[in-house]
Amino acid sequence: MALNNTINPLLHLESATHIPATSVDAILSILTNAERGYIRQQADLFADMEERDAHIYAEITKRKMAVSELDWSLMPPDDAKATEKKAIAQLETRLRDTLDVNTLVFDMANAIGYGFAGLEIEWHKTTDLWLPKSITHRPQRWFTVDIETRRQLRLRNNTSHEGEELMPYGWIMHEHSSKTGSPATQGLYRALVLPYLFKNFATKNWLRFCELYGVPIRVLIHHETDPLVKKELYRALENMGQNGVAMLQGGLPEDLKTVPMTNGDGLAFKELIDWAERSISKAILGGTLTSDSGRNGNYATAAVHDDVRLKIRNNDAKQLSATLTKQLLGAIVALNGLSIRPAFAFDTSEQEDLKLYAEAIPRLVAAGVQIPESYAHTKLKIPYAVDGEPILKMASAVPADKPVSGTGLVAGAMHLAVANPTFTPEQQVIEELIKTAVDKGGNPVQYELISSVIKAASSPDDLANRLATVLATTQPDEFRTVLERALFAADVMGYVNG
Repeated sequence: MALNNTINPLLHLESATHIPATSVDAILSILTNAERGYIRQQADLFADMEERDAHIYAEITKRKMAVSELDWSLMPPDDAKATEKKAIAQLETRLRDTLDVNTLVFDMANAIGYGFAGLEIEWHKTTDLWLPKSITHRPQRWFTVDIETRRQLRLRNNTSHEGEELMPYGWIMHEHSSKTGSPATQGLYRALVLPYLFKNFATKNWLRFCELYGVPIRVLIHHETDPLVKKELYRALENMGQNGVAMLQGGLPEDLKTVPMTNGDGLAFKELIDWAERSISKAILGGTLTSDSGRNGNYATAAVHDDVRLKIRNNDAKQLSATLTKQLLGAIVALNGLSIRPAFAFDTSEQEDLKLYAEAIPRLVAAGVQIPESYAHTKLKIPYAVDGEPILKMASAVPADKPVSGTGLVAGAMHLAVANPTFTPEQQVIEELIKTAVDKGGNPVQYELISSVIKAASSPDDLANRLATVLATTQPDEFRTVLERALFAADVMGYVNG
């Protein structure tokens, strides 16, 4: 079965057409032609913008990395049976072993600026499944749209402006709606064209200003009519400006006039550049705080910007996951005849404040609030332990033994009644009551004897036999009386304290 594409080899040999950054008329013409379906030059313009403007590159990379670094998983539908869930989990494992999904998502996020991104799938047959061997991003200039609707992306060829249809299951064509429009007009970079132009204009003029600042304007008064002589004079003046040296033939010294150029500071150009970069940051990231805190670098402003950042990231993740579900997972299911319904999902949840939840959840549970175990795991992003995996446990505090006086149950009761810092006041009262009850009951059992029996026992059965032998020599009535008094004291405190 032939699954892989046959692409016009000339596309691989093409190079982009670079557009002068100050040619306003040419750039506006490119945008207009893109609206009519001619998108090749617009793709070249967008590539130039991303490559030539470091600020655009930095901001769009932040946005693409924000979504490409999210954790992901394949989710079964709500009504999935155990067999379907197991098959989807196995497919997820295969994809993790086969594909670099984070890089795939980063390449697909290229559509944020361009409006769409095309990635070619190369398939190969494993032992049991057709799976992607590689998924390669292709330049946007390779594609065109149909003339009738201007919404269907097609592959360019040498025979028709509309190109040819894309091979089924051979491509992931992600369309990203930064604004409402067609694949040619919905890209974010269209909104950045004017700031990009103005910034380039300001940068070039600022550099020219810096080059000439402090260099005097040179004016030569002459009466030459010969074009060659005038050309030599002009070249001599240029050389004087660059090297401070010139040789002029004829004329008088007063014929050469200079005017010092030391007025102005060039701040107008800097302000225009700053405005352009702020506009670019707002369009891409929804704010400027991650690029420049400026005069508003306070906590409240940071919280607002962070909220906007998360909303933008989550929207990007939603659009990307929809494309991956339909065009990647859908292709795998169709080509292999699988009867599963996997959905690609990003984990966009944020880890909550661990300390806050550690303090609040025990109190809520004690108050009777029914909190599912999964809620805490989800909110705190704590994974469940797999079968046999060691889990953390609360360490038990073992109080240090203190020497006590007395024998028999009196000594044992006194040992329990010693003030324990881990006891609540109510628990300590119970311990004291038990001690008093035992004191009044006498010493029916020797504590040291019981202790030695426990230490000598080799197993629970051996301990039971040894205790039966020792307790056979005691007075049952006296022993029963002591236990009844101790239990009665505990019951009373239970009723008193609810």
